[in-house]
Amino acid sequence: VIQNYVATPPSEQAVTMPPAMAMRGEYDCVNERCLDEWKGVFNHNMVELRTLEGCSHHGLLERGTFYGETLDNFFSKHDR
Repeated sequence: VIQNYVATPPSEQAVTMPPAMAMRGEYDCVNERCLDEWKGVFNHNMVELRTLEGCSHHGLLERGTFYGETLDNFFSKHDR
């Protein structure tokens, strides 16, 4: 059941994981606590959490340009 889902840490085989971003909408069914739990899943501190203002669960459909800019900014920070 989705409401009982809990993020779990990666296996020991995942020595290095890439930077990650977890997003939720301001009016999302995914609350801030759920989003915050994703930080502990990664074996580094390069996890960015974003709340998309004015969105519910489907930010891509609701504010497509803003969603794209959010992703672009994230990828630009970590592009090597």
